[in-house]
Amino acid sequence: MPKYSLDDIISLEDFESSLLAIAKATEINLCVIDITGKTLIWPVNDSLFCSEARKNDEIRDTCLKCVTHAALESARQRRTMFYKCPCGLIDFTLPIYYKDEVLGAICGGQIKANGSEDFLNYTYKEMPLEDERLKSLYEAMPDVNSDKLPNISDILTKFTDRLTKFGDFTDSAPHIESRTYGHHKLRLALKYIENNYNKNISLKDLSELCCISQSYFSRLFSTTMRISLSKYITKIRIEKAKQLLVDPSKKILAVAYEIGYNDTAYFNRKFKEITKMTPSEYRNLVLN
Repeated sequence: MPKYSLDDIISLEDFESSLLAIAKATEINLCVIDITGKTLIWPVNDSLFCSEARKNDEIRDTCLKCVTHAALESARQRRTMFYKCPCGLIDFTLPIYYKDEVLGAICGGQIKANGSEDFLNYTYKEMPLEDERLKSLYEAMPDVNSDKLPNISDILTKFTDRLTKFGDFTDSAPHIESRTYGHHKLRLALKYIENNYNKNISLKDLSELCCISQSYFSRLFSTTMRISLSKYITKIRIEKAKQLLVDPSKKILAVAYEIGYNDTAYFNRKFKEITKMTPSEYRNLVLN
């Protein structure tokens, strides 16, 4: 099993929206599976013929076997595999790499193609369509020039190459280039924390702001800021508390509430962890 999973690199929701845009622009179907064959992103821009055909158990099982075989060959040979499915449509599988490990594959196609088939790597045994509705849906599919498929594959290859470069530095020691990148990638999250430190800030919200997965956000934050997210938020809160404590008219409880703590005892403990003194001791020291 690989060390990483695809959602360590990017939010699957963002990946899916990107694939949908590509699928609509190229008029093909796209989905993503992991190395075990599990579907990570279900078909986007799915053809009516294929969605109906998969309701037939025999067709669905045969389809899955062909996709799995092509995906494994893509991973083994480290290149895109084109094939004609048992129903006569052209499909392809394209491996997704990260740190020289295969994380899964983009599967696409569902094209009723005309033109040359010289680029095909496999032609699976034909499965005659006996259902009249499926026959009519197949006939209604538009004919597409098969020459466009290798070009679409090139686009997706470049897309995944760029995608998997986002996390290249996260397992190495921090250095100036990686921390610069990290600050840039985290800038929206840091600004959000600065403006909302007294609210309940979730990892999910911050990772979505930065368009990356939660696991990748946590690693990137720790690598870049050299502190965990929870400790960073606590540090920001305590710095704000120190500013408020300068005003002798403010009660300790009011300061705690203002920075997001409902429990004075908890606030006192967190304040002492960072400043080595209680809020009252800090106030006396500053005012005197």
